[in-house]
Amino acid sequence: MAKKRRTVRAKRPPSKSAATPESTQEGQNPPPTSPTTELACEKLRIEIARLQEPWWKSFARNFRVADGVALIVGVSAICTALYTGYFSALNERLSIEKLRLEDERETLQAEIDDSKAQLEQTQHRLDIYEKERNSIQEILALCADDSRDISPEITLTFLDDYDTFRLVLVPSRPLDYGIHLIWSDEEAALQSDETFHHPNVPRILELASGIERIRELEVRRFILTRHDIDTILSHTQLTSLVLHGNGLTDDSLMSDGPSSNLTRLSLAKNVGVTRLPASRFTGLSTLVLNGTSFDDDGIATLAPLSATLTTASFDSTAVTDAGLAHLARFHQLNAIILTNTLVGVDGLLELGDISRLQAIIVSDDQLSNDEADQLFGSSSSSRIFRFPTGKEYDSSVFFQ
Repeated sequence: MAKKRRTVRAKRPPSKSAATPESTQEGQNPPPTSPTTELACEKLRIEIARLQEPWWKSFARNFRVADGVALIVGVSAICTALYTGYFSALNERLSIEKLRLEDERETLQAEIDDSKAQLEQTQHRLDIYEKERNSIQEILALCADDSRDISPEITLTFLDDYDTFRLVLVPSRPLDYGIHLIWSDEEAALQSDETFHHPNVPRILELASGIERIRELEVRRFILTRHDIDTILSHTQLTSLVLHGNGLTDDSLMSDGPSSNLTRLSLAKNVGVTRLPASRFTGLSTLVLNGTSFDDDGIATLAPLSATLTTASFDSTAVTDAGLAHLARFHQLNAIILTNTLVGVDGLLELGDISRLQAIIVSDDQLSNDEADQLFGSSSSSRIFRFPTGKEYDSSVFFQ
């Protein structure tokens, strides 16, 4: 009979993790821990305990005597400062310092603004000088035209302030060897009645009217039109104008444009002039009409100048005694030239009430010596000067 085989299964030993409560209660100890872990746990317990303490215990534990002394001193200093007004004085000083700094800032800002304004003015002057240089160069180029027998010649002369100048335009005649003969001698200019036409003159006058620093302009013996006169008078900075022998007429001076700023005007040798549009020259103090066709009615048109005119010259005109009656209201008149006219004693008596009148210039044949001495009497400030008969009076002295 076959023998039965028995299978015996071995039992596994129980694992440590599977320990039952009974085995733990039977006195078995927990696994051992490292010293680092124990220290960390102890530190946490101490911190937790401190957090649970009242605030005053924590403050007392960390309090040091030095800190207390410093706190007491600080509080005492603050109290003392408050009591003595230290903070108020400091605040006042700071306010004063603030005001000072603000004043300095305003001063510096004003200086900056002034510097900017000066810079703008300097730049403006440079622009003006550049424009003037270009205009003068073009004028010189126009004057260099030798294609005609007569060509313009200009002279620029600085005035007393060395910043403004006088421009003189006269005809010149080229000689055979290429040198221009300039008719600028005053005596020759007064004796010459010859006039010339040149196509470049209008353009020269147009360029000159754009040069701001020109204060005085003189044009001799070039034919000028009404348009040329308007161009000249458009120069608002011009104060003195001499137009000598330019073929002008009454119509040449008429214009609807604004009044000029001229204080001195000479229209000598312009035979076609019989009237003056005084409303266009309201600020004149010196007026020269030598060699024009001015007559008594012409003097009547000068009434708007009665408050400003100080010097008047009527040499070689048609003025008579009747015309001087219109000048009796010119109380600012200081000097009058009546050479080579029909004015006599009766006309000069019309000027007796002008207290400012100091000089009356007549020709030899207009008054005798006795009449000249006795005319206004010794108490009058007026003096009569006799000029050689037939000789033209040079009124250019009023424009120097």
